[in-house]
Amino acid sequence: MTLSLAIALNVLADLAIVAALAYVMSRANRLAPHTPANARPAFATVAPPASTPERFPSRSSRAPIAA
Repeated sequence: MTLSLAIALNVLADLAIVAALAYVMSRANRLAPHTPANARPAFATVAPPASTPERFPSRSSRAPIAA
């Protein structure tokens, strides 16, 4: 097999893979979920938001000294 024939076959194989991928990706609306039809969806519980710390906490509790 010559180098040019190997390159041509590789290009054709790449085009076939890209065409197959485009075909499969364009049919995404035909996919079905992997859950049974009679299964109920699980409801998630939402935790209350955590309290946020002070944005800029003071470095000390002492009052500033006037100069």
